[in-house]
Amino acid sequence: MIRLRVLGGFSLVLDRSDAPAPALRPRVLALLTLLVGHASAGVSRDKLLAYLWPDSDSAHARNSLKQALFSLRHAFDFQLLVNGLGFLRLDRSAVDVDLWRFESALAVGRDSVAVSLYGGPFLDGFYITGLAELERWVETRRQRLANQYEEALFGLAARAERGGDRQSTVAWWRRLVDAEPLSAIPALGLMRALEAAGDPTGALDHGRKHSAMVESELDAPASDEVRALMRRLAFQGRAPKPLHQPRLEDRNRPARYGSRAQPARMVSTT
Repeated sequence: MIRLRVLGGFSLVLDRSDAPAPALRPRVLALLTLLVGHASAGVSRDKLLAYLWPDSDSAHARNSLKQALFSLRHAFDFQLLVNGLGFLRLDRSAVDVDLWRFESALAVGRDSVAVSLYGGPFLDGFYITGLAELERWVETRRQRLANQYEEALFGLAARAERGGDRQSTVAWWRRLVDAEPLSAIPALGLMRALEAAGDPTGALDHGRKHSAMVESELDAPASDEVRALMRRLAFQGRAPKPLHQPRLEDRNRPARYGSRAQPARMVSTT
């Protein structure tokens, strides 16, 4: 079995620790990523030609695909590819892919498992020059997966908040802030979670960091909601403490002058 990691980059590892991963040419690696991305349904040979050899004529493109498939089949000592009705796909029993496990966890509502599998953007840093169609496919898939990851985090944060788990609520919002540091919604969510957890100073500090980042990166002020929450937190931090109130049991005691209570003076009516 081979293990493929495509979330947060690209890596290929053989299950056997004594066997080095084969060195594959860039187009063969690109072919492998397309097969990973079209998991169960598979991908047609014509689509592979369009993605990988867009500038070649039909005969040369088909010959290049044939050579790439040959390289892929002979890089491993087990059957990796499955042919079916004109489509090619990877044999799931021979390949373990973090993307597949991420999508499977989401499909059955195991959001916490899914977010633990999300190591970063899809094929982060993977690029082959001259393949514009492949690049567009990667970018579209990358954005969709990032959206699914963030939606799962939103759900986890909401469930933790409803359950009164303030520590987990803060943790999930922090993950969202890491994913979208310039977005106002995660910033507000984290600030409110920190305030609810008894850390208004931390909430204000994050608002200031977020505002500075937005101004630096976008040359614009933070959202009105973020600035309004910062003002409220800052005002609460400057507000004077309330004067000491007597305890309830002290309120009915006689007033004292010095250290002793003064006896009531008798007034004669004669």
